[in-house]
Amino acid sequence: MKKISIFVTLVTILSAPVFGFASDSIWLERTRALTEPTALYTYDVDYDSDELRAKAKYDPRLAKGSRLTVIEPAAGMRPDDFDKGAAEFETELDEGFWCNAMGKEIPADAKLVEETGSTVTYTFKPENDDENASATDKKFAKKLIGHITLDKNDGAVMGLRLAREGKFKPAAFITIRSFETIITCARTELGGPTYIMSSETRVSGKAMFKDFKQYEIRKLSNLQRVEAK
Repeated sequence: MKKISIFVTLVTILSAPVFGFASDSIWLERTRALTEPTALYTYDVDYDSDELRAKAKYDPRLAKGSRLTVIEPAAGMRPDDFDKGAAEFETELDEGFWCNAMGKEIPADAKLVEETGSTVTYTFKPENDDENASATDKKFAKKLIGHITLDKNDGAVMGLRLAREGKFKPAAFITIRSFETIITCARTELGGPTYIMSSETRVSGKAMFKDFKQYEIRKLSNLQRVEAK
């Protein structure tokens, strides 16, 4: 059975700007006021999915196309499409390291659903504004529900969850029963900006009359701040 992509609309939805957020909340104002950090970090990448496990190191000081160095699997053990997938992965890392991009804009109808001593969480419906998104992507996005958690002190994004309500048929003989993405953010250092420490996407459904479950987990670790070459 051909693998069903768990990234249907995901890259589009998480690209910034994505949401159409507007609110007079002090926490959302703090989030919108955050600027994109310029600091550079090298880090280790762990990738795990239902089809592949891999380890790599990312160095933003290197030229585009050579920033991701694969450690595992060994060259002779990689599937045929591995190099293409690694190149796409590197591009995503180039564009998606910082978490504040996810909280720049929040829709006017976002609702505060939880407050703790240090964080607030809002729920919202994402809006897919990508002109290049396919009709399938747009249809998928219509039933997405998001939750975003912010640090009350400075508005930093601490986490994001996207899940789809109801079944979805992206193609004949394919039904998506559940879809969920959870992004966990962490500080680069005490009081520093937040970055995407981990992301986990899970999807389940039926294809060609057979049930399937797929997942993809990415984790970044061993951050080391470096100077541009």
